[in-house]
Amino acid sequence: FVFNDDSEADDSGSKWSLSGLREWMEANGEDFQESWVKIKDMVVKTLISCQPTLQHNYRSVLPPDNDGLSCFELLGMDIMLDHKLKPWLVEVNHSPSFTVDTPLDLAVKEALIYES
Repeated sequence: FVFNDDSEADDSGSKWSLSGLREWMEANGEDFQESWVKIKDMVVKTLISCQPTLQHNYRSVLPPDNDGLSCFELLGMDIMLDHKLKPWLVEVNHSPSFTVDTPLDLAVKEALIYES
């Protein structure tokens, strides 16, 4: 694992931001949109597969008359790209960590919390 110690260099180390990935792919003649469509497809299929479990969990803690607008949940999905830029789902985190280990972590997680 290689830490990224500079939030401005978001296309180096083991964790990259989405914008860093897009910039790297475009600079290297790769089709970011094609990869993004594959990633979104994988995310949708993953959510469909875990939806019954999530629904059960929500129903077990919310009263029956709840209108469904009580809360939301963030799921963390770790995705790796292989040498052919094929996305692979590594894991889904039911309670993703908001611990900040690097400046890039801070930039990405701060934006996520702000936009949520």
